[in-house]
Amino acid sequence: MAKIRLKFQNKGISGYDKKKYVWKLIYAHILGYEVEFGHEEALNLINAQKFTEKSSGYIAIGIMLNEKSNFQLFERVLNAIKTDLNCGNEVCEGLALATLGNIGFPELVPELSPIVVEKAFAANTNSYVRKRAIMCLLSFFRRNRSIYDQSKWIPGFKLLLGQKHKGILMSTCALMSGVITTMGRDGLYDLIPNIIDVLQKIDQDAEDYIYYKTPCPWLQVKILKLLQLFPPPDNTASLNQINELMMKIMNKTEVTKNVNRNNSDHSILFEVFNLIIHYGDASFEILREDTIKLLGQYIDVREPNIKYLALETMSRMSNIDRKSKLIKKFMHVFFKNLRNQDISIRKIALNSLFSLCDTQTSGEVVNELLDYLQENDYELKEEMVLKVAILAEKFAENLNWYIDVIIKLIEYAGDYVNEDLWFRVAQIITGFGNADPNLPL
Repeated sequence: MAKIRLKFQNKGISGYDKKKYVWKLIYAHILGYEVEFGHEEALNLINAQKFTEKSSGYIAIGIMLNEKSNFQLFERVLNAIKTDLNCGNEVCEGLALATLGNIGFPELVPELSPIVVEKAFAANTNSYVRKRAIMCLLSFFRRNRSIYDQSKWIPGFKLLLGQKHKGILMSTCALMSGVITTMGRDGLYDLIPNIIDVLQKIDQDAEDYIYYKTPCPWLQVKILKLLQLFPPPDNTASLNQINELMMKIMNKTEVTKNVNRNNSDHSILFEVFNLIIHYGDASFEILREDTIKLLGQYIDVREPNIKYLALETMSRMSNIDRKSKLIKKFMHVFFKNLRNQDISIRKIALNSLFSLCDTQTSGEVVNELLDYLQENDYELKEEMVLKVAILAEKFAENLNWYIDVIIKLIEYAGDYVNEDLWFRVAQIITGFGNADPNLPL
């Protein structure tokens, strides 16, 4: 550290050397060392003419400067940023906006917010600058949301959703999601047709955004996530349009030998499943049926990540009551995955069986869980005992069946039966007295 300090004291030090030693200070800062003396040097680099030096200075300021830093230095950094924001050079403006989004000074927000909003929503803003401005605005919004009126941004959102630049669309989805999750969707509901239009035109002008033959997969995921923040559209045309788009995605998704393509395509597909679940009965009947059939296939694949997602999604699909009969056809797959080597898959299979269980399947599910309790799965035993006890009491046809289940439960996992369960069993038995044991609980 002392050597670096001496290097900076050399008046003849070149811009290249300044940049080099500032990067060393960044590394030292990340390791936890005090490098406050380097803040001044980083500021000097911001004012440099060369891009490599200026960008290094901005990166250093964004990482090292915090609320505890010298306020006078902060003011000088602020003045340098203001100068670059108004310089007319898109590269310098982009660097300044990126740094503003990373610096955690709340005092920056009220003063610089107007210029950031203008650069984000103005019709003539350069694409590169606009993208940086949108993400900077999202950062500002999270720090001080009280100074913003989201209703005034609606014309700006319509403008942004009409852009062809995929980076701008990605940033816009992020900003809208941030606004909705923190301040609600008031006034933004009318933007659903614009969002759908983006998804529909995703293939257009996507030559530079093709990932393993899939156009803009992460933009598709963001749009589908964004749609889940809204209720199903009241407009029949918009609703049908979304359903048709989801059907199109489901029909074209296939399993290939390319892992990267599979990952991107299935990321989109599972977000489609999530949107179908979110819409419930508002989604097409055939969509819900095809979803369950596809999930039934994915549950049985070797890939653990896809298997886990399929199990979890199938469990949530069971909340759509009309589809429960179709889901029950795959119960044997859930039973099979109870014995999977992956503990996370075993857990989700257990939770899925618990949520899928009803009066028709309770006997089969409880018996299967009792059989599994005889195996030495100590990680799941306590949770399984509790779930079996709940299912036995909830779906018991009569006292005899309930008592048989509890006795087996105690036999197979006595050490894992807590006192509350013992008390509950005693309470139920004594409560019946001389009643007929064949009567329902």
